[in-house]
This record gives sequence, C-alpha cells and structure tokens, in this order.
Amino acid sequence: MKKLFYFLLPFLLFSCTDHNDDDFNSNENSLILPDSFNYRFLSETPIWPMDYGLVKIKYSENNLPIQVLGGFVSLPNGHTTSSLFDSTRYEEYQYNDNKVLRLKKNTLDSYVSNFRAEFVVENNKIISSKEYLISQIESNDTHTKYFYQNDRLNKKIIYWTDVSNSIYSDYGIEYVYYFNANNNLDSIVSQNVVLDANLNTSYDFDRFKTKQVKILKNYDHSKNPFKQLFLLDRFFDRSLSKNNYRQVIEKSYYDGVLSSHKEFDILYFYENNEIDLTK
Repeated sequence: MKKLFYFLLPFLLFSCTDHNDDDFNSNENSLILPDSFNYRFLSETPIWPMDYGLVKIKYSENNLPIQVLGGFVSLPNGHTTSSLFDSTRYEEYQYNDNKVLRLKKNTLDSYVSNFRAEFVVENNKIISSKEYLISQIESNDTHTKYFYQNDRLNKKIIYWTDVSNSIYSDYGIEYVYYFNANNNLDSIVSQNVVLDANLNTSYDFDRFKTKQVKILKNYDHSKNPFKQLFLLDRFFDRSLSKNNYRQVIEKSYYDGVLSSHKEFDILYFYENNEIDLTK
C-alpha cells in the first residue's frame, strides 16, 4: 500500500488543454493510496473466499487512478444472474480538465465496452455524472446530480434523458445522506421522487410507496483507504467517511411497513492500526 503525506493531487492531462489543479486537491493531511486489494472488497455483502488474486490499481505520476485491473462479471445462471471475479476485466480512467471518462475493457481480447461513464469533478468531489451506451443512438442516458452542504454530500438524484437531452421520465431516484458527529456516514435513505425540468423533487405516495434505508455502523478508528477511490462505483459510499464502517444494515419499506431486513459485516484485517486490504 502506498502512503503519501502532505501532498496536493494535481490534475493529469491527456490533452493540451487548460486545467485547474484545485479539481483534485485534497484537504487531508495524509492520504493512503492502495495499489492492490482483495477482490472481496468489491462487494459489501459476504463473499465466499476463493483464491482469485488481487485487484490492482495503477496510478499516474500525479497519483490519479488510471486503471483498476480485475472486477466482477455477471453471468446467466438459470433464471437469475451470478457474479464471478474476472482478472482480465479492468476499468480505465482518462482525465481532461475537470472531466473524467471511464472505460471498461478486457485484456484478453482487447474488447472495449460500449458502456461509458463521464464525470465532472470539482475540489475532489463528483458534481455530476452520465452513463450511456455509445453504440445505441436511441438509448437513454442515466444522469446523476450531486448536491453538497457544508462540504459534505447532502443528496444525489438519478434521472434519465432522451437523445434531445430532455428529461425522459418524470420520476427519478433520490438518495439522502446523513452523517454523524465523527464525520462518518450514518445512513442513506433512497426512494423514487417526481422531478420537474429543474430537478426539483416532490413525493407522490400514491405512486411510490417503497423506501430503502442503508445504515452503516461499527466504525473503526483507522484512516479510510478508499477516500481517493470515489470514482469507483463500488467504493463511493465508503469514500465519504473519515473511518471505515464494518456493519451494514439494509431495510426496505412498502407503504410504511418493513418488508425486508438484511444485516452483514465487513471483515478487515489490521496492521499497525491500518487496514491490510490484501487479506
């Protein structure tokens, strides 16, 4: 694991464009940049231990992640799908000013997925993102808008647009984030909401009666090694906290009545009060 003390994270350019170094600066006195981690950390739910090796991260000379080698692939399994670890799958990140392009690839057949994700980042925070299939002109784009308050994420809204970039559907999904006094993420509440053209939200309890609550507990006192990996979808929630949660509780409600309840623990191994991500 690579540890960097008192640095500023300047922005790596892939083209000769003007840039703003503040976009990826960090206010942390000390940052931990993992160069590898056990594949089981790709999921918060317990994974049966199998020796698939490690997920590896490559960084630019300016300490920005440019490649994450290894990931899960979904395979059909009867009437359902199952996820298997594939060491040949990887994500590649390309930087240009305050924009980041994420590509998914495969090292065996040089396959480049048509699935793209574009991020806009300011001051080390995602402001907005768009995911789309580049080969399907008529496909709808998935957008996420992030809202911050007092330098912490307050909520995000997921919505869809058509080819004219107009809002395709009158509903979206709203995620509201709650933090505790220790600057750690306490819970996330998500539900469908009605949207107008300006992304103002309202609730329609006759149409949308479901609500999901994710509660994060049992935080340790170690520094968060996922803090600079917020562009990786599987690590976004973990990147928001000062420390590391070790218990996840997921609850679903329908019409105000609890319909589902799940609990699971995340196992960490520690060395000198730091997480050993390779175990």
